[in-house]
Amino acid sequence: MGLTIGVLLTLAAVTVIAWPFVRRRGAVPGGPSSRGFELRRARGDIYRQVRQLEVDHSAGLVGKAEFRSQMDELRVTAARLLREEAALQEGDAGQPLADPMARLEQEIADARAVLAPAQERSPK
Repeated sequence: MGLTIGVLLTLAAVTVIAWPFVRRRGAVPGGPSSRGFELRRARGDIYRQVRQLEVDHSAGLVGKAEFRSQMDELRVTAARLLREEAALQEGDAGQPLADPMARLEQEIADARAVLAPAQERSPK
């Protein structure tokens, strides 16, 4: 009985101490950071679609013309999301960020670098 109470008190103390570090700052619905989170999540979805499209293309499931068309649409959408993120951050910081298109290309290159080793391991 005493051990159970000690464990519960310890868990309560750890929770109270850790709570400020664990909870998200500024995650108030409708606040600026929630919009930023939505934009980052949407951009992550776009990058996953890009990786899947590249895998499908390399597997021969998507033709060259369809691949280019879909890739162009995904790039335009990602660029739009980056611009919105930059505008949101400019409003917060009061100064412009780096070129969104350069940032997009860098993130695509990073995603390809992660994807390349996985493709090399897959049987052909």
